[in-house]
Amino acid sequence: MSRSGEFELIAKYLAPLAGPNSFDLKDDAALLKPREGFDWIITQDSIAETVHFFGDETPARIAQKALRVNVSDIIAKGGTPEHYSLALGVPDRWCDEEFASFTTGLVEDQTHYGLQLTGGDTYKSPDHLHVSVTMMGSVRAGKYVSRLGASAGDKILVSGTIGNSAAHHWVLENQHHDISKSQAEFFKQCYELPEPPFGLQSIVESFATASMDVSDGLLGDLQKMAVASQVSAHVERNKIPLSSQLASLIDRAPELWNSVLGGGDDYQTLFTVVPERVAECIKAAKAENIILGEIGEITGESDSIVSLNVDGVPVSQDATSYRHF
Repeated sequence: MSRSGEFELIAKYLAPLAGPNSFDLKDDAALLKPREGFDWIITQDSIAETVHFFGDETPARIAQKALRVNVSDIIAKGGTPEHYSLALGVPDRWCDEEFASFTTGLVEDQTHYGLQLTGGDTYKSPDHLHVSVTMMGSVRAGKYVSRLGASAGDKILVSGTIGNSAAHHWVLENQHHDISKSQAEFFKQCYELPEPPFGLQSIVESFATASMDVSDGLLGDLQKMAVASQVSAHVERNKIPLSSQLASLIDRAPELWNSVLGGGDDYQTLFTVVPERVAECIKAAKAENIILGEIGEITGESDSIVSLNVDGVPVSQDATSYRHF
């Protein structure tokens, strides 16, 4: 197998993905203008081999995950993803075949989410693959939803299901448990290819008082929101939405709850809604084929404590968030 030079790789694999204002990636920047009546949202997330993925995934899946963790951020702000730039640290083992697979993943998700590549950088990373994405999305002027707006009495909602990616790590570390092949494959799929709730952005814009994506762990991310909004929160554990695969596993291994609540990599949206609009919000999301779960309530205390209850009884939680350092 062989690998083309840097500029040949860019021209062959990446330039065809670029938008009309990106000069076919022949310049050092792109020229973009927001639509009348809209603001730009800009976010950046990176994924690194051995930290965010193991390295045995297909390059296509790695490309898709890199885009999706950023799409998740844009959705949680009430925005629609539109453009991205890509910084790619290329390991020595990559040849043209890996670039072709990586590009296939980019193409698939560009089509699905309506994205265009604006540029970026490629560089040598001898041992491990690094992918960094800066993404831009648009939101109606003045409608950006931050994590700072939660108030006492607001209900806490979350999209999709929680804990599947964390369960993948737990399964790898607990091979002695009776875990079916289909369960293991399901959790692996969720970890490698997250499904951010695309379509929820209009719901967030219309209903949310505060919002963020769940990337580092449900309870830890909720605490970040509580700190930003200067409130506290309580969560009913039995109301946290789980997949059927995870629910059946957690019945046999309740210690898995620690990973589910603090493991992260969910890439769902966590947001707050005033009580009188919750039913309308859930109905509107259902029309977009997105399921929401009401899991708790914001309280007026400003000490930013997130308490966890089971049937109204407080319980402790060992880990609330994934930490890099």
